[in-house]
Amino acid sequence: MTIAFLMGQLDIVKWLTEKVDNKLFDMKETMNNACFMGKLDIVKWLTEK
Repeated sequence: MTIAFLMGQLDIVKWLTEKVDNKLFDMKETMNNACFMGKLDIVKWLTEK
């Protein structure tokens, strides 16, 4: 999921959050990385979810 965040692939991020157990991902790290890389559309979508 981290790679999807860093690449800015919102559609893949949405699919992963719906289909895969989120306990498998370190969401804090991926959110921090997305913020650092300027992928704010993904961060916004996740915080509103």
